[in-house]
Amino acid sequence: MVRVNQFIALGAVLALTLLTTHTAFAGPAGSSGDSLTVAGSVEGGLRTNLWTTDPNGGGLNLGEYTYQLFGPEDADYRLCGTFNEVDGESPVAVKINSSGEYFIWHVKDSGGPGGIAVITFGNPATDTPTIMDVNGDGFDNPVVVRDAGGALQWITYDNVAESFLFGPAGSAPVPGNWDAQSAGDEAAVTTAGTEGSGKKLWRWQDDSIQSGVGSAILGDPTDRDVAYTDGGVTRPGAARVQTISTPDGDKDVNVYRIRIADDLTETIVFGDANTSAPVGSCNL
Repeated sequence: MVRVNQFIALGAVLALTLLTTHTAFAGPAGSSGDSLTVAGSVEGGLRTNLWTTDPNGGGLNLGEYTYQLFGPEDADYRLCGTFNEVDGESPVAVKINSSGEYFIWHVKDSGGPGGIAVITFGNPATDTPTIMDVNGDGFDNPVVVRDAGGALQWITYDNVAESFLFGPAGSAPVPGNWDAQSAGDEAAVTTAGTEGSGKKLWRWQDDSIQSGVGSAILGDPTDRDVAYTDGGVTRPGAARVQTISTPDGDKDVNVYRIRIADDLTETIVFGDANTSAPVGSCNL
């Protein structure tokens, strides 16, 4: 975690935040609520990423933000996850190797060489990397989601034999604790341009309802997916770059909408247009 002055100026740009909501949006990491994290490449020769997290929904109170430097600046995917009891919520940078044959996962690990665990897992030609708590032990697992004969196959790094199918081919993975029935995460996907509305259709495993599959419609096809967990329950969200007016002029920023009910959403602005995601909660 970085809180030193040389990163405050860049952090202020990455963490441009305006909260307009009927309830508090962000909360402490873990089952009580996710915090949003954005990541952007650091210029000036550092060749890494700056990860910025608003752990308490503090808005423009930059003193509450946390900053971390981690992972290759040209990472193809940026995620957050909990992999051990020591490091807590940590950044994960996934990069396609130079020949395009496999993913290289960089995971923060205080017990590993240089504080980083490096994992080789997945085929960029067929797979999308994600992370989820597969077995309910409170820790996340690297997972790749693969188009396999018209369906998505979910494959866990440390137990490939327990792969399973969920979601149609061409969907995007958004795992989370969708049914809140037990510990661990469930598979979920979004499919763009469905239901005749042009909006995204969200579908998730849900043992609490008779069909076993929950659904919602939220987000335009070009929006980025946000699976946001609060109170132990994950709900859909969408992110897009939008221009807003600020005291020092118009800015292109990331705007996120989180679905609470059919007719009610929370909205947050977090991170400038050059930052990615949000990527989940990367609190320390």
